[in-house]
Amino acid sequence: MGKLLTGGVVLVKQLKLIWFDPLLGEVEDGPSQYLVQAVRHHLEDYGLAFVRCTDMDAVYQEAFMSAAVPGVRGMRALVLLNGVFAQNCAVAHYLRAVAPGVCIVVRTPDYNEQTLMHALQSGIDGYFSGQVAPHFLSTLLFSRMRGAGLGLPSLMHIEPKPMPDHGWCFAEQSWAMVSPDGKKIRLTSSERAFLLALVRQPEMYASHEVLIEQLWFDAKDAIDSGRERMSVMVSRLRQKFKGKGLELPIRTLHGNGYMFYGPFLERRSS
Repeated sequence: MGKLLTGGVVLVKQLKLIWFDPLLGEVEDGPSQYLVQAVRHHLEDYGLAFVRCTDMDAVYQEAFMSAAVPGVRGMRALVLLNGVFAQNCAVAHYLRAVAPGVCIVVRTPDYNEQTLMHALQSGIDGYFSGQVAPHFLSTLLFSRMRGAGLGLPSLMHIEPKPMPDHGWCFAEQSWAMVSPDGKKIRLTSSERAFLLALVRQPEMYASHEVLIEQLWFDAKDAIDSGRERMSVMVSRLRQKFKGKGLELPIRTLHGNGYMFYGPFLERRSS
């Protein structure tokens, strides 16, 4: 059984997160796509398999397969239900029958007592509501997995990671970016504005709309043209960094926005 060693943490790679959202197959952009991509990046760093499902039958099949793998002791899955509340509860209730070992987290419309009672009676292990931040949701999922004993005991003993001695930072009043190994990359005004806007966002990621509004006020009514301009700019940035033997520390969130994923430090003056 394969394992992954990350920062002193050993995780079973077969551990699976099954994300159910009926809208993921219909909407190419929006909060759901943005949330799922950001959370996926967080969890995959720890070796979790990630499966997206847009219909209930696919959820049942994935959960049953995860719970029934022969010869894999403690093999489990976490199911996140992000559909309509009544549908979430129905799926959770059925999952308890076909795959009782899975851990189930659902999205609720509110924290009303009756709502939560209905969810808990459906057999869930955890819940969240409203516009949740990706980092918070990732933390909640890990907490639920630990509580259910899903192969994550070592996470309970993680020592705090020391702050890096070096990382990406700005220099020359943010007109240049410096890599962790000291290489300096000069920035155009648009590149500077883009990178500043990105690293100033919570978790250092943002949707196209947020970035376009901050970079090009004239493009607010022309999102498509703004996305095209941004895509061209990021492509040129990648080539510029590649010319210095560097990889641009930015991930594209599948049509939803961008994420700065490298260690980022405070600016320095030179």
